[in-house]
Amino acid sequence: METARTAWFMYGFLVFARYGSKTFSGCASRTRQKVVENLVISGLAGWWFFPWGLGAPLVIVQNLVEIASGPNEHALRGVLANKGIDLDDLVVGDNGRTRPQDRMVAALLAVPHRIVWAGGTRDTVRADAAAVAAAQSLGDLAAPGEIEQALGRSEAPGPIAGADFSPDTPIHLLALARDVALASGPVGDPGRDALRAVRRALGVADELVIRMLEKIPAPEPAPEPTVDTIRIAAADDALRAIAAVALGVDVDAPPAEVRGAYERLASALPEGDPEDHLSRLDFARSTLLGPPSAEAWAEPPSTRAGTAVR
Repeated sequence: METARTAWFMYGFLVFARYGSKTFSGCASRTRQKVVENLVISGLAGWWFFPWGLGAPLVIVQNLVEIASGPNEHALRGVLANKGIDLDDLVVGDNGRTRPQDRMVAALLAVPHRIVWAGGTRDTVRADAAAVAAAQSLGDLAAPGEIEQALGRSEAPGPIAGADFSPDTPIHLLALARDVALASGPVGDPGRDALRAVRRALGVADELVIRMLEKIPAPEPAPEPTVDTIRIAAADDALRAIAAVALGVDVDAPPAEVRGAYERLASALPEGDPEDHLSRLDFARSTLLGPPSAEAWAEPPSTRAGTAVR
């Protein structure tokens, strides 16, 4: 759509006459053709009534001026505004989309983005599912790279509200958000809060969301600690503290530091009962790091005392 042109007409016979104008919008050649058609009609049928037939030359001149004029963007904007359309919304940008299409793409990506980044961290499983679903929904409107980039950033690609959705689109988008949320298993509170935020942005009825959420499994609650588990945890903490003292390291020392302390003490065994001392070092080491490899334990204590244990 390039321009809008006004075509003037006048025709009649004896006491019957019509005079007026029509506005045509479209490409330059098509709108010019419409003006030429009205020029021909007025030139042939604009003389056969009195006294308005005398106005036929004026109509002919008006049409000739309109034919000779170039594209009229102002007139085109007026024609589209009367129909509730903004001319800028019809212009195709460098990305191959119009402004309404840009808003639609941003909204369609913002819906799964809310779920992927629920809780402030990116869920890679949900991100993969969202990328597949978004590609299927958008088709050629968005390249795979654009989708991955939008879902990979913590900032939302755009607002959900404001896009020109069809009546059924919000329901489908909410179902898409639910499927993305379920991609990584049961949905916790952050995911459910994100679904509710999507619902509010899409304007979907609360009852529908409630029914959807009722079908979404929630994570299993952590079991309540029993007396036995508390005792076991306390005993384990005590053993780790004793082992750390034996090796001269902190309880949370890194594995490399624990191994270094073990090797240093095992290579300088005291006289008297070195095997007993080595067994205590082995116990302390395995308490902090876990048991060593089967090959290391297969060696005799005297051999292990002088070599590094992996």
